[in-house]
Amino acid sequence: MPKSAIERAPDAVLAAIDVLAPRVAERAADVEAARRLPPDLLHELVDAGCFRLLLPPSHGGAGADLAQATRATESLARADGS
Repeated sequence: MPKSAIERAPDAVLAAIDVLAPRVAERAADVEAARRLPPDLLHELVDAGCFRLLLPPSHGGAGADLAQATRATESLARADGS
């Protein structure tokens, strides 16, 4: 079972995003056609810690800095820019 964002350091979240990015790219056409993220892909992004990357650890996040958050955004945007 994946660790929650509470248990992940920023580098671990970035590594999880790098692993997840190819799956995002594979599903890009589905996302575009449906105009939304499929629930399973959304859950994978949540489990990876994407949505808590910038939150401080005291609030359940990874406490990433701006450079780390930008890297995460770039990785996901390369996979699917929509």
